[in-house]
Amino acid sequence: MSTSEIKAPPCQNCGHARVKVLTQAGKQIERTTTTSDYQSLNVDLASRRLCIRCGCIDIIYQPDTALMEHFSSNYDLSDTVQDNLVVVDNQAVTKRSIVNRQLFDSLAGRNIESSTHCLEIASGKGGLIRKISAQYPNWDCFGVDPAPIPSNSDGVTFVCDFFARGLFEAATFEVVIAHGVLNRTPPFKLLSDINQVSKIGALVSLEVMMLESADTCPHIWDHPFMFLDDTFKSYLASAGFKLDVATNSGSSMHLLCTKVGEITTEQAPPLPPQQVEHTNNVFQSFVSLWENSLSRMNDLLNCSEEDVRPLLFGAGMYSAVVLGQFSPSRFSAVIDDVKSGGRFHGLPIISADDPLARDTVVALVCRPSYGAVVCQRLNEGGVKFIDMHKLE
Repeated sequence: MSTSEIKAPPCQNCGHARVKVLTQAGKQIERTTTTSDYQSLNVDLASRRLCIRCGCIDIIYQPDTALMEHFSSNYDLSDTVQDNLVVVDNQAVTKRSIVNRQLFDSLAGRNIESSTHCLEIASGKGGLIRKISAQYPNWDCFGVDPAPIPSNSDGVTFVCDFFARGLFEAATFEVVIAHGVLNRTPPFKLLSDINQVSKIGALVSLEVMMLESADTCPHIWDHPFMFLDDTFKSYLASAGFKLDVATNSGSSMHLLCTKVGEITTEQAPPLPPQQVEHTNNVFQSFVSLWENSLSRMNDLLNCSEEDVRPLLFGAGMYSAVVLGQFSPSRFSAVIDDVKSGGRFHGLPIISADDPLARDTVVALVCRPSYGAVVCQRLNEGGVKFIDMHKLE
């Protein structure tokens, strides 16, 4: 793994020339580029770097259109992928149920005029912005996304495009929603663009993954921008926003903010060197975690009988990372109570109560904060498992 500092191309978040290469993947070096929707990115080479000025981790793609083409043509917008189960306070719930409840509670608690203009950036199939339009029928609601425009608009104006400030006049919106997009575009530029199209006092709802809880980061290649929680808060403040409420939504944070000032700089703020170094240390800890886990997985697979192949748990991102490193044929099935009956990377998906689950060991790889709930479910089903993430 290269950790050398290079001078070009510059950081996509702040334009600074000095960046440190952290990891690379792609067809040129025969390393899988798994995506968060469980596919593989069609890219010759992807280089993940750390900016030593603003502390943002970014990814450079060759060709540079690879990610845009994935989002425009191949990205899976289904609820099965996008509204996955998360664990919060030891309870399994859907991610959107947390984020949407917080958003609607905030809307209800604000004295927002009937002539409100509301914008959702990266609106996907338009489910959320249509719900807002239905609840507030006098609002002018807009959704922007590169995906095809939904056939049923329900009073929402949809724009098939990537969001940019030039799509709308300045100071247009009293409510702006940007869920799941700030890890996929230069974060400070997007915050600046949101500032430009928002009115003073606007409610801004953001859903963002922070590096501290993104242990799959070294192996997921369609989240090109990652940062520490404190780093993102510095971006927010510099972009003219005040953070009102931060809520853990399992795999991400839901931030409710207010625009309190105009943007005063087009460049992300510099960070203290120790915060940049901490970013590198957190990332490298995840690299080590996965090196250990995949080594343990390899040992397990090599000592397993061909007709007694282990199971995986969860038809989601963690299993997708594993299956990006090992052939699916080396596993017998994937346990997932919600998606039972389907298939994942060609493997059958079964419930934890299936007889096969009790006869075969599970090679468990999951988000550490979900461990207690997952282990309880497997124990209830009498399922034997080995924790691949456990460091010894």
